[in-house]
Amino acid sequence: MKQLKNISLKTPVLFSIMIVLAGTILTCSIPLNRLFLLYTTEQIAGFLEGIILQTVVGILLVILSIKLGNSIICGYKETKYWKKIWVYWPIIILILLQSTNIFDSNIKFDTAHPIKILLFVVVYLTTGLFEEAMTRGLVLPVMLQRWGNSKRGIYQSVFLSSLLFGFLHIYSYIIGRLTLLGCLNQIIYAFLIGVCFAACVIRTKSIWLGMLMHGIFDIVFSLNEITIGWKPTISTATFSSIMGTLILFIPFFLYALFILRKESQCAGHLCAC
Repeated sequence: MKQLKNISLKTPVLFSIMIVLAGTILTCSIPLNRLFLLYTTEQIAGFLEGIILQTVVGILLVILSIKLGNSIICGYKETKYWKKIWVYWPIIILILLQSTNIFDSNIKFDTAHPIKILLFVVVYLTTGLFEEAMTRGLVLPVMLQRWGNSKRGIYQSVFLSSLLFGFLHIYSYIIGRLTLLGCLNQIIYAFLIGVCFAACVIRTKSIWLGMLMHGIFDIVFSLNEITIGWKPTISTATFSSIMGTLILFIPFFLYALFILRKESQCAGHLCAC
């Protein structure tokens, strides 16, 4: 473990790329769904696969981060984070606005299959666990340990870790879930919202609230998956929808820069501020 820690400190970007690649491969390339296809539908089998793989890999990432000495930087041991939930207010507002779709009479949810709805909720909560444990719980602290002693280093760590978070969505393009423009759209919004999540995690000094917010965020933006007759399709985008993404998420990026100002003033003592 000491050797691995030395590698993470000497080459944080290379180490982070390896972590993102390994995490993505482990959660997306093991066909566990085949174990369940004899007993349930393809969608439910996919949910079960995601829950198992994301939970296992997410926990392993949490353990690895703690072993590398990152538990204080992003608050794996912090238990009083609820006091700072207000930091997430822009994300909470967006979640509340998006969740109004639940009451849209034109959207028919598949309430005849409550198990599917339950698994849908759980799988996206585990997505929050896995993706936050990987990018804001491991990659970000590794970079902060290397560069967090300066204002520029804090911003650099936040931007690079969020960029890696954005680019992990290339996998969906490779396997045909996204078109090229759809992939570009996801990279853009994942980077912008990732910067916001990173800033909130640093400000609250707790990763747990970030995991929960991430999971709920994914749930409300994926409600179509539990509608009657839903079938998986290739997600696409247009240049106008990409512009819409920029207009929607740039304010979150700017908010992140604003709340990071206080932390940048504490450069060199990031964990104690």
